[in-house]
Amino acid sequence: MGILQALRLRRPAVPVATASTDPILWGTSAGGLDPEIAAAFGYYVGETTAITRRQAMKIPAVKRGRNVICGTIAQLPLIERGPGVDAEGNPGAGLGDRVDRQLWTQPDPTTTLAYSLAWIVDDLVFYPCAWLRVTGRDVDDWPATWERLSRDRVRVVGRQVFVDGVKQEDRDLIRIDGLDEGLLCDAGESLATLRLLNSAARRFAKLDVPLGILKLIEGAPELTQTQIDTLLDAWETARATRTTAFMNASVGYDTVDLDADRIQMTDGRQYGVAEVARLMNLPPRALNAATASPLTYSTSVSERRELLDMSLSLYMAPIAQRLSMSDVCRPGHAVSWDVSNWLTGDAADVIKSGAEAITAGIYDADEVRQQLGKGPRQ
Repeated sequence: MGILQALRLRRPAVPVATASTDPILWGTSAGGLDPEIAAAFGYYVGETTAITRRQAMKIPAVKRGRNVICGTIAQLPLIERGPGVDAEGNPGAGLGDRVDRQLWTQPDPTTTLAYSLAWIVDDLVFYPCAWLRVTGRDVDDWPATWERLSRDRVRVVGRQVFVDGVKQEDRDLIRIDGLDEGLLCDAGESLATLRLLNSAARRFAKLDVPLGILKLIEGAPELTQTQIDTLLDAWETARATRTTAFMNASVGYDTVDLDADRIQMTDGRQYGVAEVARLMNLPPRALNAATASPLTYSTSVSERRELLDMSLSLYMAPIAQRLSMSDVCRPGHAVSWDVSNWLTGDAADVIKSGAEAITAGIYDADEVRQQLGKGPRQ
């Protein structure tokens, strides 16, 4: 499916004069400004407070959530399988063996596959879509290399797509649509509140609050400023050398009731971390968020499965399905993610499940050895 067709399916034609009012599809906002520029001037995007990606990434929970999602998916292999064959060698028996193409090992010659995938997923986390541009084709005219386009390089005007100000051919662009409008649109208000909490905690951290107060007992003669300074200096010098203090009849000492948790807004910020986990569809423990749920036993495999089902699949499915479409893959071919090694448990689990798979005829011994990180038996 080409870009023009995708735009037509997404929404009806919009006149160029009004295109700039739609920040989600057209990449512009109030006054024709880019959303991040508009946010710097206090504009609002839709019904939520505008917040830029840079601002969102300064929230620790968002940064960790982004890295958990993008970092995990970036490590998973992309595979393409062609049509399988039946016992007589006729095609059409489902997907067969992997198809080796540079497109799934290093599609961008200037960087690694992990880097490219991480930033594609990053776009889907924060924005409605990600953009790729085909930079090379094989002898059969199928895409052989592509580059990920950062959002600031792409501009859509009407039904024309421009990259760095240059109009692009429809066949050379791949737009990957996410399953929602992205974190910056849907969660702008919540993220802006978290930023305010973090800013308030930083301000309170700078407060110069004394640990105690020396004061004159009622009826004691007043002291001059010089005498007060001398008394405080003597007190601090004594505290540096002694743990026991002595007060005369004229001076008293009161401690200051300092609640560090309240000053640092610990409860509110912990709630904010759990809120980010909800917004990013992550298990709370993935962000080290405090929860009221009882502790339950879980293994690393079950935790990974939960992460895959709850969060990662929301980004993996759109990418795999878009790259399986007919402008990227040959007819009958499909792209998917290989999660087998990632969902593999420890060595004992692999050996136990591998023995069962060998008995059932699903795997052979060399395939089980490969899951253990070992080569074929010599």
